Amino acid sequence: MRLSSPSQSGFMKHFWLIGYLLLPSTALFAETKTWVGPSGSNWTNAASWSPNGVPAAADDIVFNSTTTVVFTANVNEFKSLTITNTADVLLESDGAVFGFVKGAPLTINAGSKLKLRRVRIQLDGSSLVNGTLDMLTGMAETRLNAQVGSTATITINGKVRVGSEKYLNLDQDAVGLFGTGAKNSVLFNSGSEYEIARTGGQSGITPATWASDAVLKITEATSTNGYGLYWHPTSGEHEIGTFIWDCPNQGAVANLGFALSPYVTLVKGDFIINNTNGKLLQFTTANNVNYNITFKGDFKILTSNSPLYLYGAGGTPNPNYAVTLAFEKNVDCRS
Repeated sequence: MRLSSPSQSGFMKHFWLIGYLLLPSTALFAETKTWVGPSGSNWTNAASWSPNGVPAAADDIVFNSTTTVVFTANVNEFKSLTITNTADVLLESDGAVFGFVKGAPLTINAGSKLKLRRVRIQLDGSSLVNGTLDMLTGMAETRLNAQVGSTATITINGKVRVGSEKYLNLDQDAVGLFGTGAKNSVLFNSGSEYEIARTGGQSGITPATWASDAVLKITEATSTNGYGLYWHPTSGEHEIGTFIWDCPNQGAVANLGFALSPYVTLVKGDFIINNTNGKLLQFTTANNVNYNITFKGDFKILTSNSPLYLYGAGGTPNPNYAVTLAFEKNVDCRS
């Protein structure tokens, strides 16, 4: 008896079926997970997600309603996170680190808000903030993936805020927004705002590209131990858009580290000092370093008792360096 071989088409059907079954389970079951749980529910509550089940690494995550989400363990990886439909979402931890690792861009749509309390986020991919990202208190840190070869970016058309709250009876400042170190990893577009409402310590600013009317605004600096504003320690010159210092409860001397290496050499918009509560505000630079900065917009000190000094390292005047301030528009220094 002669046995016939299976047809080519039958063979291919079996081949594709076997190949399909051998695919990783995440490729078969990647889903969009939408939060439907009650406010205050834990992230790991499977019933709080639709479809039912805690998000996995390959899942896209969507919040489209106002809620608070609590967690007690790390969330290590997922595909993306979107806040939409004017939702006001608070992610809150009792101390655990909340990580968005590789391949997890963040999107906050216009009118929506993401608030972080004792939460750390690490982003990769292309993130977009058209609404508000509010980092309320300690361990709230948004950081782009800084690994070699990363092309992570975050574009801000809305507002990013770095705040401070009391936790365990102590002032807990949020950390801030950091990029990969490349200037084009963070983009503040026209009309955007970056508010730093920390009480004290040193606030680091990442290298970024700024529109001239994108605002960097300092609103607290209440600590009696002083305050410092410094640029992320990467090579190269830095720029900002419009700068506003408005600290009616400023508690002590504050340092503007524009002249520390790396330098802020360009203010593309206005430079405005609204209020220092009568406390000293000083440019700070290292010893024996010449420093140049150009102010392309108006330069304004609009309140009395708000001295602005040029100081060297250690808080003392230093004759060994030259400082050049170039003003391209109006200068208004009221006494």
